[in-house]
Amino acid sequence: MEHAVMRAPFWRQANEVRSQPPTFEATQLALDGRRQHGLGRKRILDTQLSALLWTHGVRAIITSNPADFRPFGLSASTP
Repeated sequence: MEHAVMRAPFWRQANEVRSQPPTFEATQLALDGRRQHGLGRKRILDTQLSALLWTHGVRAIITSNPADFRPFGLSASTP
């Protein structure tokens, strides 16, 4: 985690990275997803991230926890 926190400023400032703020649509999608899949508080961040990615056109991600993102329609694989 310490390494990831140290690297975050690099990615935040990289030319290839575009910041995508949450939208009303993403918030609504996250709330609907939590209800539809019966997710509790431990899945709030995964749900919000999935909704944000989906509303900005992302359909596939690489994650160490692919099962956490599959309920939201994202194709998730491990590195």
